[in-house]
Amino acid sequence: MELEENKFSYKKFIKNDIATFSKDIDIMRNLIRYQNVHRQVNESVAEHSFYTTIFVLKLREYYNFNLEVALKTALVHDLAEVAISD
Repeated sequence: MELEENKFSYKKFIKNDIATFSKDIDIMRNLIRYQNVHRQVNESVAEHSFYTTIFVLKLREYYNFNLEVALKTALVHDLAEVAISD
């Protein structure tokens, strides 16, 4: 099973040279996630992607799914926000 390809897909970012790719994904570190509930601390898009990926690892203990695809999806699910913001 491959990751779904769309305008802001993982594959689009991977095709960039390493310098452009590094610059693009670094934006996620400083892009604060929008939330419509009260929060005590701001969370960046990169932090959110990290925690999503960790939860995928934990969920694998309870559910049978393709771990490789799920981890890749969790890591890149918000890459579009580099271009469109949160």
